[in-house]
Amino acid sequence: MPRWSPIPPALDEGVPFRLIRIPADKSLQGTVTSTDVTGCTTHFLNNRTVPCDGHDTCKACLEGFSYRWHAYCSLLVASTFEHVILELTAAASESLRNYAQSYSGTRGCQLSAWRPSKRPNGRILVTCKPGDLLRLTLPEPPQVARLLCRIWNVRFDPADVVTSQRPGAKAIVPTPGTHGNGNEHREPRPFTPEELRCQH
Repeated sequence: MPRWSPIPPALDEGVPFRLIRIPADKSLQGTVTSTDVTGCTTHFLNNRTVPCDGHDTCKACLEGFSYRWHAYCSLLVASTFEHVILELTAAASESLRNYAQSYSGTRGCQLSAWRPSKRPNGRILVTCKPGDLLRLTLPEPPQVARLLCRIWNVRFDPADVVTSQRPGAKAIVPTPGTHGNGNEHREPRPFTPEELRCQH
């Protein structure tokens, strides 16, 4: 007999969340479902973003590749109701991080983001405002750091997760270890305030 269900079965393989960036030609609106921002230092190699292994032993760092810190959060896209992982630059995430300071977290934040220059790598502007959580039922947030490690094909270790210093926050900053090659875990080099301001 048919087995009817309003939702598909859970996926055992693959990553059920897409990782997206702000498009060049249109704005993106949605509701943040994660409780805080997740951040990681990254490199852009071979046309994809990969986590930095730490400046002392990271091959990309030693070869002179630039690095930057990216912020990630889970987002329910307003136009499609797709639940995604959103990538933001350090500068673009400032509005969301300020929102988290004011409202003790990011869950329920109504986010709008766009690129004024209409260029794929143009500067991102972000606005945030509180959502009406009495009218909106949000899905449970995914474990963003764990999903990113699956997308990047690196080992996830809960011990690598650093809790935000903001009171009551549950922010996490993953520091992925190996790239699947058996190397030991390496801590990333911390950024100075000047370096963070230079990230686009």
